[in-house]
Amino acid sequence: MGSTSVLHREIKAKFFPAIEAKGFRIDTSDQPQSSRFRRDLTESVHLFDIQWDKTGKPRFVVNFGEVPNRPLQFYDQTIQPQDLRVYHSPSYLRLQRRRGGSMGCWYQTHRPLISWLLHLGKPYTPEEVIAQLLTHFSEVEDWWSTKIRGAGIRLACADASPPRGRGLAGLHRGRAPRRSGPGSGRQLR
Repeated sequence: MGSTSVLHREIKAKFFPAIEAKGFRIDTSDQPQSSRFRRDLTESVHLFDIQWDKTGKPRFVVNFGEVPNRPLQFYDQTIQPQDLRVYHSPSYLRLQRRRGGSMGCWYQTHRPLISWLLHLGKPYTPEEVIAQLLTHFSEVEDWWSTKIRGAGIRLACADASPPRGRGLAGLHRGRAPRRSGPGSGRQLR
């Protein structure tokens, strides 16, 4: 059995029950790429997902956000509350084992360099990875109640809403789409 499968199994055995005890419902319809979780409150919905590395390496990150508990207009679609995903949140965040933007900050069995040297190259066990996740998840709970980011939280997307008045055309890094043709400085060939 691969190390990713062992980590998947450990998350299902230890993390899923802890999250269900906090009132979250689990949706595994997107597995193996991700598992989604939601907690419906009166005014809002707390959402998070576990996003696995797309190359199959044993690492993952937790994306989370909060949306109103009502239908939302997202681009040209109306999304019902039961279909809301993390990326529908106006700004969603990411929980990592440490600060930074690289994949080395994701939860994984591979240790950071200094720790790897100190432990003679011995990787984290899946149990240690899940223990880290359970410890750090309190930062997510704190963010939902206070909106203050903890040490392991970084902004994943500042504004998931579409640009006003430009529709999908303004999605290319916040700029208007490139144009070809007369007067554009570019020629069609």
